[in-house]
Amino acid sequence: MAVRRSRLCCFRLEGLSSPLPYPIQTFMPRFAIVTSHLTTGDAVSNDVLAMQRVLANHGLESRMYAESADFDEPKIWPLAEIKQFLKSPDDVLIYHHSFGWDTGLELLRKRHCRTVIKYHNVTPPELFTGVSQWHEQKCAEGRRHLEYIARAGFASYFSDSAYNMRELLALGAAEQNSFVVPPFHQIDRLDSVAPDLDTLEKYRDGQTNILSVSRVAPHKNQAGLIEAFAIYHHDYNLASRLVIVGREEQAFKTYSERLRGMIKILALEDAVEFLGEVSEETLKALYLLSNVFMFASKHEGFSVPLVEAMVRHIIAGRRVSGMIGESFNAMSCNNAARLSKSSFTFRRRTQISYSRSLARSLDCWGRERWSCCLGYLRGEDTGRHDLLRTCSASYWRLG
Repeated sequence: MAVRRSRLCCFRLEGLSSPLPYPIQTFMPRFAIVTSHLTTGDAVSNDVLAMQRVLANHGLESRMYAESADFDEPKIWPLAEIKQFLKSPDDVLIYHHSFGWDTGLELLRKRHCRTVIKYHNVTPPELFTGVSQWHEQKCAEGRRHLEYIARAGFASYFSDSAYNMRELLALGAAEQNSFVVPPFHQIDRLDSVAPDLDTLEKYRDGQTNILSVSRVAPHKNQAGLIEAFAIYHHDYNLASRLVIVGREEQAFKTYSERLRGMIKILALEDAVEFLGEVSEETLKALYLLSNVFMFASKHEGFSVPLVEAMVRHIIAGRRVSGMIGESFNAMSCNNAARLSKSSFTFRRRTQISYSRSLARSLDCWGRERWSCCLGYLRGEDTGRHDLLRTCSASYWRLG
């Protein structure tokens, strides 16, 4: 009788020059990838979507589950149906954790199969104080839930960065089951698309273009970014503009209004542009035209846009708490503001080769990690556990 989702394999035993003369049936686990909500232009959502594509490309049966989603395709399955899909103890639940989610926590408590945590970090709740009570509450819950997750003894803990992994280890996660697995990004896709011609024409006017890419939110610190740009623009280069790309949310309306008030007070109405969420073609054009990528976030667990920007730009930004401060040695906003136009050009020439090299190394490293992860989760090769451990330990020596 055939085993459910079985695959016929031939195993080569040590000392034998040829495979065994008969096939051995191996069980192929199902994979359920779980997060609370899926949307566009979001690092966690992009990681979930790309993870599912990789699993499917390897011939593995997988589904994405969420309470809600902002799109119809690809298919997102309702969380209530996950038990009908994960039937075997050898099936795998991959849970993406980034903030408090009671339904998800209950699912983890009632788990009946192998469980993998993908940890994207939880933003400190105090960064939302006075702006969004809901986000402040959910992040506080996320920190409390993290304590349970770290001590629950799940099969594996995959962290976006070494910084995130240290948080889990400090809370009690087993070191032998903890690995650094960076999230997927859009480097290859951005390379393959053609830049938007209208955007190229609009911003190719001789001005110094400073680009920032992230959703408009308190912890992304666009306020600090605008303040630094004001010093540079008024004191060093009036022929400059700041272009902020990223969606604005109703929950952060107070913060968005505050930013526009700053822009008016600092006399930057004609020098700062909010483009909202843009197409890949427009983003490609902006990367090509920008002289520098500016980053001022107060807290990051990884920051995918930072890696994407390194393919083409130097990084100027404020030293932040979290992963960025330890790995990229970002400069302070004050120093960034005092870079003249010629300094931008000089630093770009001297650092762009290094930035591209490091970003490509991160890309290749992430692909290799997922190759190891898949073999490890399928139980194909116990040696992959040691390989993941070795690669995680050497992650920050890539540069």
